[in-house]
Amino acid sequence: MRDRTKDVDRSLGEAEDSSNATVASTRTLQQQVKTLLARVEDAENRNRRNNVRILGLPERVEGSTPEIFVEQLIRKLLAPIELSSSFVVERAHRIPTRPLPLGAAPRPFILKLLNHRHRDAVLAATRRKKDIPFKNAKLYGDASVNWGLNMQ
Repeated sequence: MRDRTKDVDRSLGEAEDSSNATVASTRTLQQQVKTLLARVEDAENRNRRNNVRILGLPERVEGSTPEIFVEQLIRKLLAPIELSSSFVVERAHRIPTRPLPLGAAPRPFILKLLNHRHRDAVLAATRRKKDIPFKNAKLYGDASVNWGLNMQ
């Protein structure tokens, strides 16, 4: 009986030690997950810094090369804007969604500029213009959406 009790005590002690190690490991992993989530959020936010959202741009006008289309559109519609020859639209796309019903407002258009100075210049130029007409549509806005272009 004593041998059996010693074995049970030893097994119970090993189980407690293992449980304590598991609890400590779980706490460490939870802290690491929290740290990694903060880093991912920071990386996502940094990735969005040079994004601009265009509202009111009619559907399908961008064609098969939206980056080139939007780059030319910005240079044309915001003509007095001073952009360097290195002005580049890195990515451009519409916000994905299910098919829109007839007569619905066009989906927002997101573009990522390569340089934050260019983003600031584009936003400043849109603020100076009240409305930006384009092909029987109006790239509209108010102060809350920076005159048709909005930071995303």
